Amino acid sequence: MGYAEVHVADVGSVFYAIVRDQDLAYVNTSAATTRTLLFRKPNGTVLTKTASQVASYTGTNAEVTAGVAASAVMQYTTIAGDLDVAGLWAVQGIVGIGSGLWHTDERVYTVHPNLA
Repeated sequence: MGYAEVHVADVGSVFYAIVRDQDLAYVNTSAATTRTLLFRKPNGTVLTKTASQVASYTGTNAEVTAGVAASAVMQYTTIAGDLDVAGLWAVQGIVGIGSGLWHTDERVYTVHPNLA
């Protein structure tokens, strides 16, 4: 994926979610009333975090080539206590705009253990 490794207890790691509709068109989320990222831990517990719209987004080469606009991207920056267990985590965004509600694709990340 081209991202740096994320480790247990990391603070300041940024997770992104790209919002698309059923036709895979990017959804402009600038008028969103809610932006949420759900983090499913390896044990199945789900953390619910309030996300924000990004000011700018460079993404991966494939995303940039596809024309992902910042208005379709939301983010959450981890704080102390968020990343508390190593293993595979799933992340999914939810955005509410007017009467519409969109769920992003799930992305799976590995949260790596630390040596000490």
